[in-house]
Order: sequence, then C-alpha cells, then structure tokens
Amino acid sequence: MPLMYCHAKLKNISQHTVISAHLFLPDYSPMNRDSFYPAIACFPLLLMLAGCAPMHETRQALSQQTPAAQVDTALPTALKNGWPDSQWWLEYHDNQLTSLINNALQNAPDMQVAEQRIQLAEAQAKAVATQDGPQIDFSADMERQKMSAEGLMGPFALNDPAAGTTGPWYTNGTFGLTAGWHLDIWGKNRAEVTARL
Repeated sequence: MPLMYCHAKLKNISQHTVISAHLFLPDYSPMNRDSFYPAIACFPLLLMLAGCAPMHETRQALSQQTPAAQVDTALPTALKNGWPDSQWWLEYHDNQLTSLINNALQNAPDMQVAEQRIQLAEAQAKAVATQDGPQIDFSADMERQKMSAEGLMGPFALNDPAAGTTGPWYTNGTFGLTAGWHLDIWGKNRAEVTARL
C-alpha cells in the first residue's frame, strides 16, 4: 500500500469546469513520519489546481438594434437640412422641453454679467489667497506738539539749551515694521479659495 497518493479529475457540469482534487493520507504514526511531510507539501499544489479552474459565463444575446433608416426618419426635418432653426426645440412638440428652454432664456444672465461675476469671484479668491505666505507691514507716524509751561511737562516748554530743552515745540516720529507668516494648517484659506472659484 502506498504511503500517499493524490487524485485529481475534471468535471464538466452545466458549462462549468470543476477540478476536484483529493489527497489520501495514511494514518499518522511514528513509523511513517518521514512520508507525512511530502504529503503536506502536496496539499498547496492541489489547492492551486482547484483555484485555477476556468469558469464559463452564460452570455445573453444582444438586443436587436434600431436600423439607421428608422432613426433618420424620426429626426425632425429642420435638423436634416443642416443648421437648426433659432427655435429648434419646438420641432419636438415637448411642453416640458419648451418650458425649460424658455425659462433659461428669460432668466439667464447675459455674457457681460457672467464675465463680471467671474472677475469678482477671481478677485475674492486672490484676496483670500494673499492671506497665506509671508506678510510685511510698515507703519509711520509723526506728531508735532507744543508743550505748555503750566502743565506737567512745563520744564520742557522752556528754550534752555544748557538744560537740554529746545523750546515749546517738539516733534515725535514713530516707525514700525512687522513681519509675519500665516500658516494655513487646517486648510481654512484653501477651502475659502475653492469656494470662491
């Protein structure tokens, strides 16, 4: 009696090819331990054979197509003669189509209004996009004031070069420079730019 043998056969059942594989192993015992490992090695091969079985699909017959001559006779005569009329949709005698096109023609904006809307949307998108990246701000302020001799700053109202005061008029200048970088970590500005376009 052999220690191991494999058996595989093909069946053709209702247009499906089936591979059935059988592996017959003897009883495991310490005496035939060396023959058990080759039998286990044969098992994946049988699984691959069963997985490669070709399957046939049942195909349905294609429905008969409408001949081109019938399609040509169904077209309105206005479309057969080249460029359609200015009210071509009336040839179809469809109330819903006529209503939709009339509504679109009455309520659609003209080309100038549409172009202005596009330019406005692009300008808004650019304004939002400028918030990203580096930003530099410069500010300057100049102030000239006269000090009163009777007030808190009275000593500075005197013109005494020895004391370091130059008179009642003083000019203050302030300059500022700020720099920053806005990081759009959560994508808020990107979403606003996308929404504007």
